[in-house]
Amino acid sequence: MEQAQAGIFVEPEDPAALTQAIARLYGDSDLRRTLGKNGRGYIVKHLSRHKTAQIYIDVLQNLIRCGIKRLKTPSKLEMRDNESASKSGLR
Repeated sequence: MEQAQAGIFVEPEDPAALTQAIARLYGDSDLRRTLGKNGRGYIVKHLSRHKTAQIYIDVLQNLIRCGIKRLKTPSKLEMRDNESASKSGLR
């Protein structure tokens, strides 16, 4: 929030500061508009679908470069066996 300049920071457990921040926002439509615009801009720039997809692509390409050919997902039977072994103290 601070990095994006999209809000007003108040310390936890400080109702007076929270009241002040709410009153400031209530009375300043330009500030509300600016903070909203900044927040949306930050999300679009840093957390868009395209950006998130690119992060996944980069991770997968790094896995391939490191020689990992196949990631194994445990089957339901394997998961059940692991759970049973954990409960019985065998693990």
